[in-house]
Amino acid sequence: MNKGKGISVEISPLFFGLMAWLLTYEQKGLAAGCLAASLIHECGHLLMMFWRRSPPTAVRVGPFGMRVERTETAALSFWDDLLIAAGGPLINLICFVLFWLCGINTAATVHLVMAVMNLLPVEALDGGQILQNLLYLKLSSETVNLLLFIVSLAVILPLGVVGFWVLLQSGSNPSLLVVDIYLILLLLFKRSR
Repeated sequence: MNKGKGISVEISPLFFGLMAWLLTYEQKGLAAGCLAASLIHECGHLLMMFWRRSPPTAVRVGPFGMRVERTETAALSFWDDLLIAAGGPLINLICFVLFWLCGINTAATVHLVMAVMNLLPVEALDGGQILQNLLYLKLSSETVNLLLFIVSLAVILPLGVVGFWVLLQSGSNPSLLVVDIYLILLLLFKRSR
């Protein structure tokens, strides 16, 4: 654990550039809501880490998200890992319900989409981490890695087809396709490490 030590925080200048671009050119104000939902999502993970007594050693914010690091020696139980992975989507679902009950439908929808997307069983997402933990209960590490890769592709490839179809139908909405490309890059990046 990181007792008595500070948490290293690193924010990429590209993050500020991307945020400035999004907030300047996105006309409906949705970018700010998505940014807030993302921040709340990551805070859900951080809260779970502190609650499970496994504080992070570093938080790195870049143009494509936030990465929370903790020491490899911090052995956590199955339930601790599961709770930490579920912390982000859980807080987004709580925000969804609260915003929906208050009649703030756009914010509610953003939080619901954030939770659902992050619960997809893709290796680089929270749903992939949850699936990985569940598979480790019964299977070897090699089998888990292979199954997780296959399941990730089984989710990402149809998502890309749907994203491409949405782009063709709308003529101007590449968001789902961009998310799919991002997931492919995350999967490849994680596999190359």
